[in-house]
Amino acid sequence: MKHKPRKKVLYTSPLRKGGRRVAHRASKQLDPLDAVIDATARSLELRIDKTWRPAIRAHLQVTLQHGASVAAFALPDDTEPAPVFEP
Repeated sequence: MKHKPRKKVLYTSPLRKGGRRVAHRASKQLDPLDAVIDATARSLELRIDKTWRPAIRAHLQVTLQHGASVAAFALPDDTEPAPVFEP
């Protein structure tokens, strides 16, 4: 008995439609920030409306840029933190 070659499927849904698995093809690759947003939302059990995603992505991008600029600032090895913040 010969087996038919399987079609390549990127992922299959565990949901069944008409008694069989429904295969979905990914239409585009996810932006890494979208993956972070999705993972964070899942871990916090949040539902994020699609209309908010661009704003969330923009704020996350700005936050990461600020963090990168702070991390890139070189300090001498003998620098000590200030005991009390004084503006």
